[in-house]
Amino acid sequence: MTAKNEFRRREAWFSEISLPVETCVAKCYENGFDARAGQWIIYFTSDMARMNPLSVLVPEEAIEAALEGDRVYLDERKLQIGHKSYQAGIPIENLQRSGQLDSVVLQQNQQRLLSNIKLFGRHSVVKDLVSGCKTQQNILSPVERLIVDFPPDLNLLKSWVGAGEGLTPSFDDFLAGMLLADRRSGRNCLEIPADFFAEIAGKTTAQSLQQLCFAAEGYLNLQTEVLVDKLMSCSVSSAEIVRVMHQGHSSGTDILCGIWYFLEHSGFFAR
Repeated sequence: MTAKNEFRRREAWFSEISLPVETCVAKCYENGFDARAGQWIIYFTSDMARMNPLSVLVPEEAIEAALEGDRVYLDERKLQIGHKSYQAGIPIENLQRSGQLDSVVLQQNQQRLLSNIKLFGRHSVVKDLVSGCKTQQNILSPVERLIVDFPPDLNLLKSWVGAGEGLTPSFDDFLAGMLLADRRSGRNCLEIPADFFAEIAGKTTAQSLQQLCFAAEGYLNLQTEVLVDKLMSCSVSSAEIVRVMHQGHSSGTDILCGIWYFLEHSGFFAR
């Protein structure tokens, strides 16, 4: 939460941006809006759980009043959206994973995660791939062969970036989920090839490219980061899983599929 006259930045990615930034509201969503800052997209939201590494937490009234094209000014101490000004509050620090890996708890959580994906996950080509649904030809069927041998080669998978529907296409969300789980688990076995991000830039959306950059460093949004950390150390409820699942149209489902796939195949469990 934040006070009515305050904004709070998440201190994860703002070192990539030179402040002050003077821009405008680019696109409004139910829980926030985007504003461009050079190659980056800043996400303004009133919901802390949805904050990605390049987010600003603002009062709900700021989201309700924002219109596309409104002037946005941001520096270290001040935020102005249209004619309304806000002062900087306490920054939101990065999450550090706490707790030791408990393989028994992780395996139980994995079973619950897959069950919830199958029962409540929104339809997508990624969900069909992970759940083994063969009711129709899946555009991602060739990917299944590429990810059987773990860890998968991202040089081979980059051809599929941009596949699927949505502001962040389904395959991109799946890959982001795998990267997030890899980094936050400490495995770090998914290697990012040189020029990977430059090569995929023209294949997907700016929002998706940025999300993949975040995931490669162990970030996504606070709600999903917390879930991944808890999966490895303490019991996770179906309600927590479903909350993450409801991000976007199918993005939450696809990200959870990537998290499940990585944790299932990366050697955490004795065979």
